[in-house]
Amino acid sequence: MAASTLLAKEMPGQIQVGYEGTQYGIYQSGRGGEFTLLPTNPEGWLDLSGYVTGTTSDIGLEGTFQTFCLEGKEIIYPYGDTSNGYIYDAVINANAVEGGVGPIGDPLSKGTSWLYSQFAKGELDGYNYGAGRANSAVALQNAIWWLEGEGPDGNAVAYDVNNTFMKAVAGVYGEDGAKEDADPNEWGVWALNLTFNSQLRQDVLYYCPPSGDTPGVPDGGLTIFLLGLGLSSMAGLSRKFQK
Repeated sequence: MAASTLLAKEMPGQIQVGYEGTQYGIYQSGRGGEFTLLPTNPEGWLDLSGYVTGTTSDIGLEGTFQTFCLEGKEIIYPYGDTSNGYIYDAVINANAVEGGVGPIGDPLSKGTSWLYSQFAKGELDGYNYGAGRANSAVALQNAIWWLEGEGPDGNAVAYDVNNTFMKAVAGVYGEDGAKEDADPNEWGVWALNLTFNSQLRQDVLYYCPPSGDTPGVPDGGLTIFLLGLGLSSMAGLSRKFQK
């Protein structure tokens, strides 16, 4: 497996799920995304310049962005759930960790990276970005789970010829090629590993316009780069989320 790049912070940023008057955001449907997330503490710690205001960001609340889960077994809890947490510590990573593969982690696939980058930019062909977008959200979530070998309750989603996004990505890379490991610097798609009081939560997707370097996290000595596959030290980090 090719070496992957891990970007972490000395202190993680934080992510809030949903906002007042919603649970996960107004477009969440079924067992997965779309989820509306708000980066907090410190404010603006994530670069959201690659998202489209009113389409994939700033929906319902300024400063939010839309995303999907990676893990089938791990959980994300709704806004206001103080018992289980709805504000999570978050670090940017090239890999989803724990979940179905354990602490060594699992690089995002080419297909997931391609699909989510197109989604974030508001350019995903066949995606209904209008008010009735729940069906598109379910279909894209299932495509991501298929590409990552995941699914609700740990049962991997199978390829569905009627799924627009599975067909699209298979047409570009082939069914097997779409599942190959991605270089996050090529598509700008990363995993956000979420935890609550050191307990695993979900991993979610994050898009930052690729520059051949790393995601836009504020400088000032808070960011470090770790090369290779030594992710076992990050066993406390989380992976994909599920309602």
